[in-house]
Amino acid sequence: MISGIIVTEDGEGINKVDVSLSNETLLTEEFTLTDSDGKYAFPDNPMSDSYMINPSKKGIPIDGITTEDVLIIQEAIMDDSKYDSPYDVIAADVDDNKVISAIDVILIQRMIAGILPEFKAGEWKFIPADMELTVQNALSASQTFTAIESLDNDMTSLDFIGVKIGDLTGDASTNARDEFIVRQQQSLDLLVNNQYYEKGDYATIEINLADVKDIYGYQFSLDLSKLSSVSVDDTPTGTVHGLVDGKLALSYADAMEGVSENQVLTISGTVEQSGNLSDLLKIDNNRIQAEAYTSNRDIDKQLQLRFMEENESPFTLGQNIPNPFRSVTVIPFYLPEDGKVDLQVRSLDGRLIKNTSYDLRKGENTFSLDAAELGMNSGIYYYQLKYNGLSHHKKMIVVK
Repeated sequence: MISGIIVTEDGEGINKVDVSLSNETLLTEEFTLTDSDGKYAFPDNPMSDSYMINPSKKGIPIDGITTEDVLIIQEAIMDDSKYDSPYDVIAADVDDNKVISAIDVILIQRMIAGILPEFKAGEWKFIPADMELTVQNALSASQTFTAIESLDNDMTSLDFIGVKIGDLTGDASTNARDEFIVRQQQSLDLLVNNQYYEKGDYATIEINLADVKDIYGYQFSLDLSKLSSVSVDDTPTGTVHGLVDGKLALSYADAMEGVSENQVLTISGTVEQSGNLSDLLKIDNNRIQAEAYTSNRDIDKQLQLRFMEENESPFTLGQNIPNPFRSVTVIPFYLPEDGKVDLQVRSLDGRLIKNTSYDLRKGENTFSLDAAELGMNSGIYYYQLKYNGLSHHKKMIVVK
């Protein structure tokens, strides 16, 4: 008898794991599946032969993977004490190169965005339970099989620990850890001006977070099936997005600094059905959940679209006109109430070109910029507007 149990790090059985038993002496192979408790067994095995046990599992690659996993890896790259266990290190190595780096972060975000179908490391890894691993040696010392040099009696405790690749929070559906984690669900609005468009109109749509306090990352997917020829015009640096079959999914994470800009996304496209934006846009939670993540891992914020009517328009920043420009350009913006506005202009390399503040009245406002006066040569620049704790930015181009 050769048998054992395959469980998560927390001892929960993983069912439907494919377990291969290779007889290295007779060059034969047989297979079985784990039951609902994670148990497997091969009852009849010739004594004195050599054997190799290899578990594997296929499923849905995105299962259990969220931008929260990205945040954990970002923190752990700077400080490996952020890993809860060596199995988290194995889960983080999605490119299977035995080094955790920013590449693993980007690959997970590409998976969330729907533009990476699978990881090089596969979907699951199964580590012999008797291996003595640490965070420091997890990648170099771990293996995914158990070898029996010569079977001389029944071996009934050949157990494995299952690791879902990319899932450091234990949210995969075959991992019951999430049953024991109580998460407080709060809500956070994604603000959109509820404009009306006729069929055939070309729409530019800006989406902003209502509040960025203590937010370190977010993810969501939009159903854009009522728009065509969609382009993503602007997102914060570090955002990974993908547009597949009319669904736009994105992931943003910054574990060090957190989210500093309310502006999340600007998209453009042709309207295929007349109506307000509230009729044309919706959150799609079928593949990924629309969530934002705080410094408290027990609190997730559910993202929801809030369509702003004309009488409750939020603080907005428009694209400079003209763009590109040679000499003078105008920056339009809207203030919902009187208040102080801070304007910064920076070059592509971060050099501060202009930094000024004004007290302005509510409603439509503009700033004028003179390229010669500010010493702006040909190139790409960024302008940022801050108002009442909110911040928006856009890109502009000077052509001499």
